[in-house]
Amino acid sequence: MKASSFDKNSMLAEIHGKDLFRTDDHSIYEFDANLVVWIRSPKKSAETVLRKHYLQSDRTAPGFKYDPDKREELNIACHEVCEALFTDPVFQIPECKIDPVSLPLTGGKLLNLLTLKVGEFKKEDFVTWAADFNFKKDAKWDDAPNFKKYVKLSLGIDLDLPELPSEKEKKLSLVCEMLTYLVSNLTGAKKAFILLGPANCGKSRILDFVKSFIGRNNFSPLRFSDLGDRFRSSMLLHTNYILNDELGKDIENLDLIKKIVSGEEIVAEEKNKPSFVLKPCIKVAFATNILPMPKEVDPGGAFLQRLQILKFSDSIDRKFWDLELDKKLWNERDVIMSLAIRRSREFIKNNFQFTDDPEAKSITENFALETNSVKAFISDDGYVVADKSSAVHVRSLYDVYKVFCSDNCIRCVSDRVFTGQLMDLGFNKVRKRLPGDKNARFCILGLKTVCEG
Repeated sequence: MKASSFDKNSMLAEIHGKDLFRTDDHSIYEFDANLVVWIRSPKKSAETVLRKHYLQSDRTAPGFKYDPDKREELNIACHEVCEALFTDPVFQIPECKIDPVSLPLTGGKLLNLLTLKVGEFKKEDFVTWAADFNFKKDAKWDDAPNFKKYVKLSLGIDLDLPELPSEKEKKLSLVCEMLTYLVSNLTGAKKAFILLGPANCGKSRILDFVKSFIGRNNFSPLRFSDLGDRFRSSMLLHTNYILNDELGKDIENLDLIKKIVSGEEIVAEEKNKPSFVLKPCIKVAFATNILPMPKEVDPGGAFLQRLQILKFSDSIDRKFWDLELDKKLWNERDVIMSLAIRRSREFIKNNFQFTDDPEAKSITENFALETNSVKAFISDDGYVVADKSSAVHVRSLYDVYKVFCSDNCIRCVSDRVFTGQLMDLGFNKVRKRLPGDKNARFCILGLKTVCEG
């Protein structure tokens, strides 16, 4: 019913009787009968959603007439209705009980990711997101020529070969596992996906492909470095995805980031508001040219273990660019997702043990060294030795550390981070006058450089 006059009680009666809208603390949901999905909109847009439902807005429709008084009447009613929708428990949306291993597809289809059998779901299942593709059990890569060209140029995977080399087979498996995990309701992998490669290598195409499934308003473009910001972490309350073409620069608060990626409870905070406990359930993927440098020690490599890296090839020559590639890949989504899911069943059975990209091994090894370069430095007796009776100027020690990094072809941290990591490792920084000094200078106790020894 499109009401000819608007009042709170009649609108609420219709909404309840026809079950048109549902809410939770942060969103309003409107049922789409064609998709069989409850479409989510943020709470701040609730009145707009109601107005679009109750008031004709198509100027070209037969009988359209602009009526300012009618619109004002509806504005007042929508404000009152929204207050009831978000406070009356009868309008709260129940939790969807569908098993995460079953993937809702638009139109009411339900794909079991293990058996590949297709069933159905209904309005009463309260599905709030469904993947927009049709599962094709007999799909072949030849049915997705643009995807074949893309992975060959960007990842060096030639799907025309009768058999892929081992390292390329593993790379393809990782691509399929990533797509299956990101475009589904599966959770618990405790991984952040890093699409790593130079500019113009095609790494953002996978992100854009995933974004098309998720919906442009259903992910947050936070950077990795933002996750360590106590105020930015509160934004995780309103999203299940973080997808971004930028990773950010230096990373701080590794413990907080590890908890967010792992889905553990954190204390979040909004400016000028009380802090609160949040248990995020998010999937994270970034495209980047270079891995950022943590500003603190990563003991045991726990942060690195949260990263799943897919290495892309060199930059693609402009003559091979396809400016319509995103659209072409989307048109091949039925084939791409069907084959990705078919290849990922063992991955799902094995509790999301992703296939490591062999071409990323040297990168992760180098990153492990870089993230613990200060610890590696003080453990290398070719540059510095431990001596409880000794002390060395911070500046002199940092100069030797830079030589160590240069010799090992790794990035060095800033002098401030260098000193902070030394203190994290148990060394003390004091002002002290060493032999030959006129004035006291900052020194590190318990170390001496080899050139001093």
